[in-house]
This record gives sequence, C-alpha cells and structure tokens, in this order.
Amino acid sequence: MKNNTYYVGKDGSQIMNTDNFSKEIVRYLNYEQAYISKILSKNIYGTLIELGCDEVRLYDCSAMNGVNYIGVDIRDSLKPCIDEYLSKNSHVEGKFINSCLSDFYKLLNIELVPILCVFSFNLIGNLNECKSQIHNCYTHGFDVVISQFNTTDKAKEIRLDYYKRCEISHIFLKKTDEGDVFRGLDFESKSYTKSFIIESCTNVGFKHIDSYESELISIHYFSKSAGDE
Repeated sequence: MKNNTYYVGKDGSQIMNTDNFSKEIVRYLNYEQAYISKILSKNIYGTLIELGCDEVRLYDCSAMNGVNYIGVDIRDSLKPCIDEYLSKNSHVEGKFINSCLSDFYKLLNIELVPILCVFSFNLIGNLNECKSQIHNCYTHGFDVVISQFNTTDKAKEIRLDYYKRCEISHIFLKKTDEGDVFRGLDFESKSYTKSFIIESCTNVGFKHIDSYESELISIHYFSKSAGDE
C-alpha cells in the first residue's frame, strides 16, 4: 500500500493526533461512532472488526452493545497502548491484530458470527485500490460499513486544512472520475463518489442497506447475507 511508508514512519501518528483535529473532524468521528453503535444495537452481530483502528476507537461501541471486538492497524507502535487498554477493559473480548490489510485475514480466529467489518475514518481511501478489499470481505462472509469523507467542496476544504495540520508535505488535490485524491509526500488519500462505492460493493454481491451523508461525511452499510436472499 502506498501509504504504508507514511503510516509506519515518524510522521504517521500525526494523522490520528487529536491536536490536529478541527471541530469538524471531531464531529465526523462522533457521527461515525454513533452510526456503528446504532447498527450494533440491533443485536445482529457477534464480532466487530475495525480496520485502521488506531487506539481501538470503536471498542466502546462494541462493549456497549455486547459485541466482541477486533482492531486491525499497521502501526506496531500502537500495540503496547492497546494491549494495556484491552487488559483493563474486558467488558467484551477484545483483540488487536498488527497487520496490513492484505495479510490480516489469515490471522483471524473468530468464534462469534455474524461479523461486521468497518473501514473506519476514510481508511478505504488510503488503500491502493478498494475493490479487492471489498471482495475479500464478501468472500470471508463479512458485512461492511465504509466510512469516508464526502466529495463536496466543503469536505475538500476541511480535508485540506486537516492534512496541513498534520504537516503532510506538498499536499495537493486531484479530481478523478472515481472521486477526490489528496496527494503529498509518501501520502495519498482518496474519497470516492457515492455511486462508485455502491457499485463496487453491489457488483460483488452486497446489498446496500443504509447510508448517512452530510457535507463532510459519507457512510454506507452493506450486507452480504441480505444480498444472498
């Protein structure tokens, strides 16, 4: 993944440094947590997988709803902090997998199904491409939530300010047919159009269940089992 160099490097922690969050970014993360909690409250899922989990941000949502939690992140520097946190908070079973997305599937050992897999906080746009990861989720039987920045002018403005706060060098925006791409030194972050995300998921067999959109946020919920009916 192109961004691996950035995230495992000395500047990689800046993207999740709360000192760099504007009030709009904080609002985004709060809405994302509320959306996931609303889904989990329906008692459908036994396990939540959070991809790009940082400091296991969605663990509390899982615990509040009695759902086991697995966090996945490429940064090994997170492990001591997460291990300590999970050892002190044992409301539900929590695990951390230090891995890139292409490898984490073989490290899974899940007892409680069904499984909801969350591409949190624009992680989907930080991948080289998203379609193979969506296909992997479908193949493994996961339902999926994709949370990303919207492609509005306001979202572009907020993202640019955020990336500058993170001191990402030489940041610039490029528009494509698939959506918006911000590029900097060893860094690339896309936000896809609504139609691209929905088509990418439904083309592999998912059914589009629900969504939430604002000027800043675009969150979509897809189910495999519903797509098989």
